[in-house]
Amino acid sequence: MEIIVPAAGLSTRFPEMKPKYLLYDYKGELMIHNAIKPFMDEHQVHVGILKEHDEKYNASELLRYELGENINIHILDEPTKGPADTVYQILKKASIKISPILIKDCDSFFDNEVSDGNYVCVTNISKHESLKKLGAKSFVIGNDQGIITDIVEKEVVSDTFCIGGYKFESALDYISAYERLSTSREVFVSDVIGYCINKGTLFMVKDTE
Repeated sequence: MEIIVPAAGLSTRFPEMKPKYLLYDYKGELMIHNAIKPFMDEHQVHVGILKEHDEKYNASELLRYELGENINIHILDEPTKGPADTVYQILKKASIKISPILIKDCDSFFDNEVSDGNYVCVTNISKHESLKKLGAKSFVIGNDQGIITDIVEKEVVSDTFCIGGYKFESALDYISAYERLSTSREVFVSDVIGYCINKGTLFMVKDTE
């Protein structure tokens, strides 16, 4: 399976700082290392970064030094339209079409035992009572069988929110959906999943600590 890590954001919320994936935690580990550590030994990891960040911070060399030479770094010449576009560009650059993919946010940390099928890694609001900025997250609505019936960006429509892991059994499903959606507006990963659900593709809720 291929792990896809979009890290080509402009970091506009923190203009005087390095991109968040190049920041270190209190243990001296890169944020992105914590995000992908559970997957590094068994899966191919692909990270998409901006050319301007590579030139300014020597990002690709730093990532390979910290994460190992087996990490696949994809340098994107121009800013993307967002994480969904970054994922799309990584898939095209790496010629990934039929392989299963797990899209993994570079700033979320959780253990995940990869399983078959399409799913979204989620958790419940009740487990995170001190959580702030819920309105910035995406939420899923699932039925009694754990099947996702809807996924909504930046709107609290349930007590179950996404924590930065999105599994597609086939990269081609992502590519096809993104190309259909991207002609008219900015597209989120949740939009791609919503489109697939509306077309009859089954996505499951995957509770994750």
